[in-house]
Amino acid sequence: MRAKSESKKSAILKATLKLINELGFHGTSMSKIAKESGVAPATIYIYFPNKEQLINDLYLDTKETLVNDLFCGYCESLDTKEAFVLLSKNWYNCMLKHQMEFCFVEQYANSPYISNVSKEEGRRRFARAYAFFENAMQRGDMRRMPIDVAIAYFISPLMFLAKQNLATPQTTTEKDLDIAIDNAWKFFAR
Repeated sequence: MRAKSESKKSAILKATLKLINELGFHGTSMSKIAKESGVAPATIYIYFPNKEQLINDLYLDTKETLVNDLFCGYCESLDTKEAFVLLSKNWYNCMLKHQMEFCFVEQYANSPYISNVSKEEGRRRFARAYAFFENAMQRGDMRRMPIDVAIAYFISPLMFLAKQNLATPQTTTEKDLDIAIDNAWKFFAR
């Protein structure tokens, strides 16, 4: 058995991400992934037993990247509002920086490829975000609501602004972002 190379695995994942965003899940074949990544088709199967596992692994890898960017600069000693502002700006900038990853995650969430295991693991990878909101609610720093509602209210305004800015660059100013974050905070604050 050949030894695994992290650079080949990374190239395969990167090629898969690119092709799925361009061609969709069904238009992305293992042979196209091999060609795009510069590896032999058989090499893919050293890393992934099938296309479904490749796509599920790409999803989890992508989630990990997004969470790492979301929590950049975060520390437990920040007060809740400071942390909320930091996480909001991080998430907005993360969507701009990782637009291919976000397109993929949106497609993937509604695809037949997502396994229950990947759904659960993806949620586990976002556990820090869920914990931030749950802890803030328990402390009384934020009003109580179901955690999925909190995450939706956190993500949606930022996603709208990021999509708008990606469609027409420099549409959203720093001041616009600050206004959106301040209004979101007012929604959450007690």
